Amino acid sequence: MLKIEKTEFDSIYHNSKIAGNDFTGFYALRNIDVFNDIMINDTAFTAVYQTAETFFNNDLDCPRDDLALSKAGGTHKLLIKINDLYESDFENVDYMTVFLADIKEIYSEIDSLEKLRQVYDAINDNLPLLSEFEDDAWETLEQLQKKQSDEQESCE
Repeated sequence: MLKIEKTEFDSIYHNSKIAGNDFTGFYALRNIDVFNDIMINDTAFTAVYQTAETFFNNDLDCPRDDLALSKAGGTHKLLIKINDLYESDFENVDYMTVFLADIKEIYSEIDSLEKLRQVYDAINDNLPLLSEFEDDAWETLEQLQKKQSDEQESCE
């Protein structure tokens, strides 16, 4: 078995903006990075979570305001690759044999399906909730709408 530990989460809040449409409703989308390391046998693999990684009804104008593992924001490629697995993939022995060979090229200590499953579960158990990082600095939908209204009035 692998020794897996997780460091504490840290976060960086960038800003908020209005997102959504008449169908989904309008909401404040927070631009935030939440990150920590997943330690596997004392080797650190960075996990970065961001909002707007998924979308309501696949509508790019309606990014979700929840955290998901980022594929572009500094997450280690081992975590990205394993996170892309589905639960049902573990039932396909041929697929998992090829997948495991690819993983071993990235990190040789994951050399069995049991160890791969252990890391897969650790990644899924690591998902932070956006509410854990809420701060008074975050702009609410009402504040954003007022700011937008004030900016429109000043342009007239």
